Amino acid sequence: SVAAEGVLDYQHFVVDPQWDEDKYIVSSEARPDKRGVVHHILVFVIPPGEDRRDFRQVLAGYAPGSPPMEFEDGLAIEVKAGSKLLFEMHYTPNGSATDDLSYVGFRFTDKENVRKRVRGRAAIDQDFVIPPNAAKHKVTADYVVKHDENLLSLTPHMHLRGKSFRYDAHFPDGRTETVLNVPNYDFNWQLKYVLDTPLNLPKGTRIRCTAVFDNSKYNLTNPDPSQSVKWGDQSFEEMMIGFMDTVPVQDNL
Repeated sequence: SVAAEGVLDYQHFVVDPQWDEDKYIVSSEARPDKRGVVHHILVFVIPPGEDRRDFRQVLAGYAPGSPPMEFEDGLAIEVKAGSKLLFEMHYTPNGSATDDLSYVGFRFTDKENVRKRVRGRAAIDQDFVIPPNAAKHKVTADYVVKHDENLLSLTPHMHLRGKSFRYDAHFPDGRTETVLNVPNYDFNWQLKYVLDTPLNLPKGTRIRCTAVFDNSKYNLTNPDPSQSVKWGDQSFEEMMIGFMDTVPVQDNL
C-alpha cells in the first residue's frame, strides 16, 4: 500500500521461488503494477544459506526507459537452487493512495546451452560527502579486474544531483580508454549501455568511474542546495555506483 503523501522508505520483499535446481536465466523483465508511484524496481539474489542479498547479482531492474535484460550466444546468469529473491521497491507518492503489485518474469535455458556465466560487477563509493552549494563535486570509485574478462554493459547510477558519469579503463600495458561518457546524466532516464562488441579487460585492468554532482541552486531538480549530501536510499540523498556486466574470457561451464 502506497500512501498519498509523504516519503516512503525503500520497501524490501523476500520471495521464495522454490527453485529446487540451478537456474540459468537468459532474459528477465521487472514490471510495475502502478507506474505512477513506482520509481524503480531491483530484483536481487539471496544465495542459499545466506540472509542478505548479493549486491552484485541483479536479476532484473525497472526504471523509466530501461529495456528487458536479454542474453544471447550461450550467455546466462546462474542462480543456485534454494536461492531467494529480494525485491527492492522505491515508491514515490503522487497524491493518490493506491496499492501496487509489481512482478518479475524470467526465461530459462538448460545448462548444456550455456557457455559462459554473466557476472555482475560494480565500482561504488559510499563514503562521499557533497558540500553545500557545490556545482561540480567529483567522486571516483574503482573496480579492478582479477581474471581476464569481457565487458558487456555499463549502468551508471546517481540521484537528483547527478550531473555526469564516466567510465575509464586503465589497462596493464599503460593504455587508457574512455568506455562510456554520460555528460548530461538524467535521473529520470536511467539506462543500461550495452556494448556492440564486448571489450576485453585483461587481469589487472582498473575501471575508474568518475561521477560529478551538482548541489547548487542552478540544478533545478536539487531538493536543497544548502545541505551536505551523503549516501542514502532516498532520491533527496545520493548514490554513486558504476554497475557492469562481464563474462570470463574462458568458458566457465
